[in-house]
Amino acid sequence: MVETRQTTPERMRPVMTGEKTVPRTSAPMTSARRIGAILLIVLGALALVAGIGMRTWWLPPATLSASAPAPSAAAPVTVIEGGVADLGRRTDVTVSVKGAGAFTVAQGRASDVDAWVGRAAHTTVTGRDGRLTAKPTAGEARVPDPSGADLFVSAQRATGELSRPWTTPAAGDWALLLTADGSAAAPTDVTVSWHNDQSTPWAAPLIILGAIALVAGLALLILRRRGPAAPASRRGRHAAVPAPAPRRGATGRTTAASSGAASSGAASSDARSGGTTSRRGVLPVRPVVVSSVAGVLAAGLLPTGCVTAAQAADSPSTSLTGAATTVPSTTVPSTATSTSAATDLDSADVALQPHQVDRIMASVASVVGRAYGARSAAGLQARMAGGALTERTANYRIRAKAPTYRAPARIDAGPVLVPMITTSPTWPRTVVLVTRAAASTVPQILTLTQTSPRENYRVVSAVGLLPGTTFPQAGSDAVAVRPLDPSRADGLTSTPRAALTSVAAVLTAGRTAYTGAVAKNPFVDQLIAGQAAAVKANPSARISGRHTPDATQTRVLQTSDRGALVIGTLRNAVSVTPKDRNGRLTLRSELAALAGTGQSRTPVDIAYGESVVLYVPPAGSHEAVQVIGAAQELLSVTRR
Repeated sequence: MVETRQTTPERMRPVMTGEKTVPRTSAPMTSARRIGAILLIVLGALALVAGIGMRTWWLPPATLSASAPAPSAAAPVTVIEGGVADLGRRTDVTVSVKGAGAFTVAQGRASDVDAWVGRAAHTTVTGRDGRLTAKPTAGEARVPDPSGADLFVSAQRATGELSRPWTTPAAGDWALLLTADGSAAAPTDVTVSWHNDQSTPWAAPLIILGAIALVAGLALLILRRRGPAAPASRRGRHAAVPAPAPRRGATGRTTAASSGAASSGAASSDARSGGTTSRRGVLPVRPVVVSSVAGVLAAGLLPTGCVTAAQAADSPSTSLTGAATTVPSTTVPSTATSTSAATDLDSADVALQPHQVDRIMASVASVVGRAYGARSAAGLQARMAGGALTERTANYRIRAKAPTYRAPARIDAGPVLVPMITTSPTWPRTVVLVTRAAASTVPQILTLTQTSPRENYRVVSAVGLLPGTTFPQAGSDAVAVRPLDPSRADGLTSTPRAALTSVAAVLTAGRTAYTGAVAKNPFVDQLIAGQAAAVKANPSARISGRHTPDATQTRVLQTSDRGALVIGTLRNAVSVTPKDRNGRLTLRSELAALAGTGQSRTPVDIAYGESVVLYVPPAGSHEAVQVIGAAQELLSVTRR
C-alpha cells in the first residue's frame, strides 16, 4: 500500500508539470494572433466598404451635362461652335435645344456658317473649361430662312425642343446654326450632355480582398479560443485515470508493475512534451501568415500603375492601368507624306459633300423639269443663271410660236459620273458635274455656281460632251479642285481667256484659221459648215458673223493633271443684209418667232449664244487646246 501511494503522485507529476509549462509558452503566441486577426478584420471591413461604396453611393452619374447661360441680348441667330464636342472628353455628345416655338437647326462648316451669318446679330455658344459660354454680337436684326440652303449639309425644323447627337459628315470644323422665323429671337437654351465613365476597376478587387480578410480574421479568432483548450482536456483525462491497484501477494509483480507504470508515465510525459513542442513549432508561424495576408490586402489597395521614382526614371510612360505607353516624338514628314496629307485635307475641305450634291441635283432637275414640261421659263431663276438661263428662256419663247423647234436638253438628277468641287473658302464658288440623262446617250457637262453664302447653286452652263472627246478628269479619284484665275496661265500652255479667244477666232475666220493652238473638233467644223451653207443658200443677202468671248462668264478649274477646264460663253453676232436696195429677206420659222415677222426689207441682226468647255493642257505639253463640250442656242432676232 505504501508503494502504491508513492507511485501515484509520481505518475501525476508530469501532467502537472505539463499544465504549468503550456501556459507560459502559449501566452505570447495568442497575443500576436489576436492582433493579426483584428488587423485583418479592420482592413477587410474598410476594403468592403470602399468596394461597395464605389458601386453605390460613390458611383458617378451616368450622364454629365453643361448648359449655356442666358445671353444679355436677343439675336435672330444662335451659332453653336464645334468646341462643345470637346466637353465630352473624346465621347459623343448630345446637343439639346429648347425654344418658345418653331425653330430651325442647320449644320455646316464653321467658316461657311460664319459667312452665312455675316453682319447679322447673333449669339455664339461654345465650350470652354468644361462649361458653355454665350457671347452676343450686335448686328442686323433679320436673316433669311436657312431651310433648303445649299450651304448647309443638313437642316431640321423642330418645335419646342430638339435633341440631336453631335456628328460631323467629314473632317474639319463644323457648327450648328439656330434661327426662329428670321426676325424673332433664336433659341439660346442650349444643353450639351455626354456619357460619363462609370467604370470602377477597383470595386470588385476590394470586395473580394475585403471578404477574404474578414474570413481570415474571424478564423484566427476562433482558432485562438480553441487552441489552449485541447491540451487541457487531454491533461484532464490523464490526471483522472487512476493507476491500477496491485494485487495482494504478488509483490514482485507489483513492483514490476510499478516500474512499468513509472516507465509508462515517463513515456506518456515524453509524448505530451513532444506534442507541446510540436505546437510550439507551428504557432509562431501564424503571425507571419497574418502579416502576409495584411500585406497582400495593403498591396491590393494601391493602384497597380504606381511606380517608384527609379522605375519612372527608367520607364517611358505609365498609364493608370499600368500599361506602358511610348511618348510620340515630333518628326518632320517626308515629301510623300506631306503630299498625301495635303490631298486628304483638300478632299475634306470640299465645298459640297456627296449627299449635298445629290440634294442640289434633285432640286435642279425638279425646277428645270417643270419648266421643260410647261415650255415656260417661269421659276427657272431659282436654279439657272447666266448663259444657261438666257439660252433656255429664248428656246421657250421660240417654241411658243414654233412648236416644231428643237427642245433644249433635259437635265436629270443623276447619276453623277464625274464631280469637280471647288475647295475655295470664298465666293463665287464653282462646281462641275458630268451626268447622263436617262433618255440620252451623251453625257452632259453641267457647271453650277454659288454667288454668295446665302444663295443656292444655279446652272450657268449645260453642254453635251462632244463625240470622240474625253473628259480630262475622268478616271481620277480627286473630287476637290482648285479654281484658277482666267487671266493667268498658272502653269498652263496659255491663259484661259486666250484659249477662248483662239476658239472664237477660228469660228470667225473659218477652217483656214486652224492653228496649232486649237485642235480640230466637230463643234467648230459644224458651225463653220453651217455658216458656209447659209451664205450659199442666200445669194441675195450679205451674211457676216463675228464670235467674241464673254469675259464675265469665264470660269476655270484645275484638273488632276495640272491642266485646266475652262467654261466660257461666246457671243455670235450675225448680220444679214439684202444685197439689193429693194431686196427682201425671208426668215425661217424660229427667226420669225423672235423677229415678229417672216420677212424683212431691212437688215436683220441675229444673236447666238455658244456655251463651250475647253481643256487647256499644262505647261510643257505639246497638245493644243481642245473643245470637249459645246452647245449653241438662238437668242434674239432684231430688225434694224
